[in-house]
Amino acid sequence: MIYDKIYKQFEKDKIGENEICSKCRKETNICTTPLSPYLISDDEISPDKRIMFIGKTARGSDFGEETDIFFEDVTAFGNEFIRNSSWAYYSYTREIIEKYFGNIDSGIKYITYSNLMKCNNESTQDTTPYIAKQYCLNENKFIWKEIDIIQPKRLIIYSNRFYDDFIENFRPMNCDHFKDVTDKFNKVEVGEKYALYWHREFFDKNSKLICAFLRTSHPERLNKKDFVQNVLTFLKETEK
Repeated sequence: MIYDKIYKQFEKDKIGENEICSKCRKETNICTTPLSPYLISDDEISPDKRIMFIGKTARGSDFGEETDIFFEDVTAFGNEFIRNSSWAYYSYTREIIEKYFGNIDSGIKYITYSNLMKCNNESTQDTTPYIAKQYCLNENKFIWKEIDIIQPKRLIIYSNRFYDDFIENFRPMNCDHFKDVTDKFNKVEVGEKYALYWHREFFDKNSKLICAFLRTSHPERLNKKDFVQNVLTFLKETEK
C-alpha cells in the first residue's frame, strides 16, 4: 500500500527525530509532530492517472491520530475536509476534482493531498523560516520522497513564489530533461487579481513525459471560478 510505503520511508528517515530535524527544531519555533499526506491515491490507480495537490505548511495542530511518536496520520481529517470544508484550500480543490471527474466520490481515489513542509508552525498563516524550508526540502527531502513513492503524473502546488528556490531543484525519478511551458514569473487573471502560473514538464531519456507540475498561488482570497478553471486548463493540457 502507498500509505505503508510512505510510513516506512518516514520511519527509516527518522522523521522529526533525525539529526537534520533536531537542528531544525533547535533553530526554529517548529516542534510539532510530522504529518502524513491528507489524502493518498488508491493503490489500484495507475501512476499516470494520479494527481497530487501540495500546499505549503499545515496551520494549527491536532489534525489526526498520532500513530507513533514520530508521525501523525491525518488522512481521516483530509477525507472529511476535502468533502465539507469551506476553507479555500479545500473547497477550491474540491471543485477542481468535481469538475474534472464529475463528482468527489469518483475523483477522490485519484488524488493525493499533502504539504511541502512536514511539520507546521501552529499559526494562522505560513511563517515558516527559510532555514526550516532548507532543512525539510533540500536536506531531508521528505516531500520529494513522497512524490517518488506516489509517482503522480500531475502535481498542483499551492505555494505562491515562497518555495520556488526549493521547487526549482525537484527532479522526478528517471528524469533526463525538463521544459518550462511557462516560466515562474508567469501570471494569469483570476477575477480582478492575478495568480502565478508556472508550468514545468519532466521527460525521460526517450522524451516520454514523466510528470508535470503547476506551481500557482494559494487559492485564498482569489476568484474561485477563474482559479478553478486555470487549474483545469493545466490538467487538460497534461492528459497526454
